[in-house]
Amino acid sequence: MNAFSDSLIALLNHNTLLLTLPMVLAGMTRGFSGFGAALVFVPLSSSLLDPKIAVVVLWMINSTFGFPMTLRGVRKCNWREMIPITIGIAIATPFGTWILTHAPIDVLRWIISLMVLAAVVALAAGWRRTRPVPPVGVVGVGMVSGVAGGIAGFYGPPVILFWVGGAEDSRTARHNFNALFAVTMVVGGLTFLAFGLIGMEQVLLVLVLGPVYGIGLFLGARLFPFASERVFRRAALSLCALSALAAMPLW
Repeated sequence: MNAFSDSLIALLNHNTLLLTLPMVLAGMTRGFSGFGAALVFVPLSSSLLDPKIAVVVLWMINSTFGFPMTLRGVRKCNWREMIPITIGIAIATPFGTWILTHAPIDVLRWIISLMVLAAVVALAAGWRRTRPVPPVGVVGVGMVSGVAGGIAGFYGPPVILFWVGGAEDSRTARHNFNALFAVTMVVGGLTFLAFGLIGMEQVLLVLVLGPVYGIGLFLGARLFPFASERVFRRAALSLCALSALAAMPLW
């Protein structure tokens, strides 16, 4: 038996089994709403797995299993907003990843949690975008997304809250979410490689947890057609709020 097989068997332990629950929930969330996998998996796995490993593992799995959904999003998204968001993400992701590799993770979890909760409160209170945001402002949204994505894989919340607060219907917003993953697949992968965060442990965890994510993705996608506009928006806000609470280093 070679070293690869030995390492793979060594991963089949109690902790890895426990990781299957947040992973299947992450897949269901991504399949249903088009976003939210990192919001579920990274906070819920933080007591079992180094966040640097969790972020990279989820990126690798998302890039593989979410690829078909990503292609549909690229074809049907609102590119007038996606282009400046992409620019912002490309600029800021390396900075966020640098923070991930150097700063205390508890401090980062507090920052992200409070940021997401503040945005959710604003939207729940009825805040809506009533006029177009200039390109510079949309680039700024992308930069906030890039920093949060580099820190903990939370690319989604800033951009999601920007779109949910806008005028797009749920299907257009969902296509935008999927197109966002095309951007983060490329930018995140190049950044993780540059910082040396992709290694054998991450690859092995992908082999073990990837099929679990795929099952959740399928189940979530099957549920989406049954959701109304109202249910979709409530689910998006509730997910962000609950995940922000889960990310707090209190448990």
